[in-house]
Amino acid sequence: MTILLWALWVVTLCMIFTLVMQRIYAGTIRTMTALNRRCEDAFHDVDTLLKRRHNLLPALTAHASALKDDRLLINLNEAGAHAASVTPELRHQAELALSPLIQQLLSALEDCPEINSIAKLAELHQQLSAYEKRITTARRLHNRAVQEYYAAALSFPVRSIAPEWRMRSELHRPEPATENVLADEPVVVISL
Repeated sequence: MTILLWALWVVTLCMIFTLVMQRIYAGTIRTMTALNRRCEDAFHDVDTLLKRRHNLLPALTAHASALKDDRLLINLNEAGAHAASVTPELRHQAELALSPLIQQLLSALEDCPEINSIAKLAELHQQLSAYEKRITTARRLHNRAVQEYYAAALSFPVRSIAPEWRMRSELHRPEPATENVLADEPVVVISL
C-alpha cells in the first residue's frame, strides 16, 4: 500500500511538473511572438518613414537647384536613388551615406534666405525636417524593441526552452545613427 501511494505521488508530481513546463513554454512562445511582432512593426514604421522621405527628395532637390553647391544636389540624388533601390541588408549602409547629405542640404537651405522665400521649397523643407525627427524617434523605438527582444531571447526560459528564437532577421538589428535624446529635447552636456 505504501509503494502504491508513493507511485501515485510520483505520477501526480510528474503530471504537475509537465503542466507547469507546458505553461512556461506556452508563455515563453507568446512573449517571444509579441516581442518579434513589436520588432517587425517598429522596423516597418522606420521603413515607411524612410520611403516617404525618399519621395520628398526629388522635389526638394529640383526646387533647391538655386543652391550654389551643385555637387551636394548630385550626391544627394545619387545617394537617395541608391538607398531606395537596395535590399534591406544593404539599406543600413545606404542610409548612413544619405543622412549626412540630407543634413547638409537642410543646413544649406537654412543659410539661404532667398531660397526659403519660395513657398513650395519652404514647405518641403519643413516636411523633410519633420520626417527627420520622426525617423529618429522611430529608430529609437525600433532599437528599444530590439533590445527587449535580445534581453528576452537571452534570458533563462527562452534560452533553454526555445532556442529557435535567435536573431535571424534584419528586423532584429539596431537602426543606424540614432541618438539617446528626444528630437525636441535640448542636449545638456555636463563636464566634470
